[in-house]
Amino acid sequence: MSAGLSTRPRIPTALARAATTAPLARRFQTWAAREGLSAIPALPETVAAYVAERADNGLSPASLRMDRAAIRYHHTEAGHANPADNEGVRRVLRGLTRRAALRRSHPETGRRPHGGGAGRDP
Repeated sequence: MSAGLSTRPRIPTALARAATTAPLARRFQTWAAREGLSAIPALPETVAAYVAERADNGLSPASLRMDRAAIRYHHTEAGHANPADNEGVRRVLRGLTRRAALRRSHPETGRRPHGGGAGRDP
């Protein structure tokens, strides 16, 4: 055997993806059931509401993207249309990402200070 090669068996990508996304998909399904909404198939509005609530609970943009990927994967595997790639869902995620960035850069207020910003008159 060549030096540097692992002797551990490799897990097929599809199996690894399913194992990684299953807990996230179950969390989405539990949330949807609690809200009286369908998880699979889900409407884009349901996915957007879910990631917005998760962001409000302090999840990072990276975690929200993982949630979205899990929803996408499980819809595709079940043969349903993918609501996670809807433009509205993408816009919500972009807004949540911007909000998180502002909170990191201005933790005391969560927004930019007034005045002196680019494109503003003095």
